[in-house]
Order: sequence, then structure tokens, then C-alpha cells
Amino acid sequence: MFRYFGNKPGLFREAMVLPFVEFVEHFIASREASIGSGDPEKLSQQFIGELYDLFRSHRALAALLFAADVHVESELSASGVLDDVREQIEKLVKLGEAETRARGLRSGRQALGTRTSIAMIAGMATFGSWFFGKRRPSRDKIVEELAVTILYGRNRPE
Repeated sequence: MFRYFGNKPGLFREAMVLPFVEFVEHFIASREASIGSGDPEKLSQQFIGELYDLFRSHRALAALLFAADVHVESELSASGVLDDVREQIEKLVKLGEAETRARGLRSGRQALGTRTSIAMIAGMATFGSWFFGKRRPSRDKIVEELAVTILYGRNRPE
């Protein structure tokens, strides 16, 4: 491990942070040219599904990320890995704000809404077994419900 990654934070950065950075960069690049256009529900489901899959496939590492945030003195925290993740979240927040403005919506809560959405997606993907018990819904049902909740609150308008 030390030969390839140098230390535990190096391994964590390679296994969890870099895929997250790549996801954010790819998503932002695909949206920047068409901000404000497209079906918001379809775009949200795509984003939520891809982010859910990323956290789900790296859920043990994501759990470590959450734990490291609690332990400010942790090796991950001291290494700057958490700052790398926060930087990517800030990019997603800015994109969310740009999308909101482009659609003619004015919300002073967009940044908090984007952060809340990311937290819900990450939490459901990482700790889903804890929430669902033995009868976990399908990935598609989870993604659909997250999208409806994020976009509309509780119920999709008819």
C-alpha cells in the first residue's frame, strides 16, 4: 500500500476522492453548455443515479469520509482529503445556483438545497441497509424517490 499510495490518505484519495472529482468534472462539463435547458426531472434522475452509484460502489470509503469529518484530528482530515471533497461539493453548489438562475427561479436557499440533496444521496447509498433493513427497494425506486423528493418536496405534481 505504501509503495503505491504513500499512506492511508493517499489510498483514500485514489479510491474515493478521485472518482468523485472525475464524476463532478464530467457532470459539470456536460451541463455547462446547456444550463437551464432539458427536462429537470430527467436531469435530476440522471445526476442522482450516477452519484448514488458512485457512493454505493465506494460505500465503505464514504463511511470513512463521514467518520473522518467527525474526528477533526484524523489522518484524513489533516491530509486535506476532506478539503478536496468539499471543493467538489462547492462546484456542484455553484452549478445548482446557475441552473436555478437560468430557469428563472430565485431561491436564496439553493446552496443549502444542493448540499442537502448531496447528503441525502450519499446517505442513502452509503447507509441504505441501515435505513431499509432486509427489504431494500431497487436502485431505480430509490433514485426515483430521491428525485421526486429533491425536486418537489414530497409528491410529484400531477
